[in-house]
Amino acid sequence: MRINKSRLKQIVKEETEERLVFNEIKQVIGEMNLNLTEEQRLILEKTVLDQIKSAASRYAIPIWAVAALGFGS
Repeated sequence: MRINKSRLKQIVKEETEERLVFNEIKQVIGEMNLNLTEEQRLILEKTVLDQIKSAASRYAIPIWAVAALGFGS
């Protein structure tokens, strides 16, 4: 399968945005001091990321925009 240059740039951009949002999720959950087990924390982080990605695709806006709305900019 061949990927053109513009598609590759788009993939890298999306992956970078997702990683930045995920790091922000981890930081916010850590600051909440919920006393979760490692497994519970991972499930919560994944659930929040999945919800943000779902909202982003539903409204056709970037993942970072949804995260900014959810967490404040």
